[in-house]
Amino acid sequence: PVPLRMVSSADYGRHVRDSGLSVSDPARMSEHVRGLFGDNAPSVDSLAKVWGDEQGGVSVKMTRVDTAPGHITFKGLVTKDGRVIGETSRQIEKDTRGELKAYHALYKITYADDQGNGSGARMLGQSVAAYKELGVTRVGVSPAWVGKYVWASFGYDVSPEQIDSLRAQLVPFLERHGIPRDRAQEHANNCRSLHHFADLDLTKDGDEATPERPGLAIHHVSSTEQNRDGSKPEFDVHLGKRFLLKDGEWTGGYVDIKNRRSPSYERVKKRLGLKD
Repeated sequence: PVPLRMVSSADYGRHVRDSGLSVSDPARMSEHVRGLFGDNAPSVDSLAKVWGDEQGGVSVKMTRVDTAPGHITFKGLVTKDGRVIGETSRQIEKDTRGELKAYHALYKITYADDQGNGSGARMLGQSVAAYKELGVTRVGVSPAWVGKYVWASFGYDVSPEQIDSLRAQLVPFLERHGIPRDRAQEHANNCRSLHHFADLDLTKDGDEATPERPGLAIHHVSSTEQNRDGSKPEFDVHLGKRFLLKDGEWTGGYVDIKNRRSPSYERVKKRLGLKD
């Protein structure tokens, strides 16, 4: 875990200004931050490290901090080897029950060839560890294209209503790939959390590809994102990953940090090697 450096909430507006960022009303910002975190709050520089990836050479350069009653937003540029490769935005807010929730509103890497080095997993692990220290109970995400599979595989979950919707989408998807309807429905019924869809590799589950049912074989898909040279990355994927990347729609994913026995937290803990 990346250690959090805490600073006085009463001086937070000045702290943000001393970090090189514009603050129109330092006293009002400090008031908002104290309402969120109490007497002490995480420093801008330590949160930048939490949301970066030192091992992968990825850093976050904070560009803006905005506050409102019960809410704080951090925005920054994502850099690697001295060049800007993307942008990020993170929010922490207090809900009506007084619980802190984090929201990863944006993590956009401009070119696909700057992705895929394990930074996302390390950033998520660092974030969950820091959020637990701060008392955050839930972390949410808005997935981009590849994130629809990646964040699902790490353990983000969605509402029961969205699980039902994904099941309903999965049955005709599997039928189009040669799975009989009763078998397709059985697979859908076994998907109780978002990561179950990500894990759906039917060639390992008794549904082997045959000349009559070639749809079960590994699929070749093109990314919706581009490399720096303008080309599009291509991947070989199993059917569950193909479903989430191209067909299965979901929004509002979350990891339930408060309930350490929740399916989302158990999956994140297992995938990222977290300790309670």
